[in-house]
Amino acid sequence: MVTPHEAGPTRAGAEHSQKSNPESLLPGMTPSGSKGQPCLLTPYHLPGTQPVYLGRVTSVRLALEALTYPPLSTAWTMAVTDPLLPENSGIYHLKLTKGKMEVTKTTGKKPAVHCTVGGLASLITGRDRPQTLIESGALTLLDKDLFTLLNHLFPPTDNFVNEYF
Repeated sequence: MVTPHEAGPTRAGAEHSQKSNPESLLPGMTPSGSKGQPCLLTPYHLPGTQPVYLGRVTSVRLALEALTYPPLSTAWTMAVTDPLLPENSGIYHLKLTKGKMEVTKTTGKKPAVHCTVGGLASLITGRDRPQTLIESGALTLLDKDLFTLLNHLFPPTDNFVNEYF
């Protein structure tokens, strides 16, 4: 339970308007009684919109090695571009051995996959399928055989974070 005063900063004069009009509470707050009684926080998003899960890859190697994979063994090379963290940009050799991923940054190898860091985040979190990323330009496959593999390794999923602040 959160009282209106504990719910965080409000606009000037909002306290007065809340006393006179309980419907003017901050978005996500539902009046639960008369003056002075607590208000319940409820999930809120604008009508016609959906909340989305956002993720940022800060280390390509650590992000890919932290995931759980099916017990497959394969390898490929992927180029990642990240305009905000240059240390993420580069060519990576990915080696999957019985479901354990090993990622090493390399040079001189021709990548089979080109991916933006945002596309990689969408792929590894299951937000977008490879086909969607290809259509948006965030993913390019030079080896078409990797399409099936990427679909298998990174299945779509619904991400959920139960946090309201």
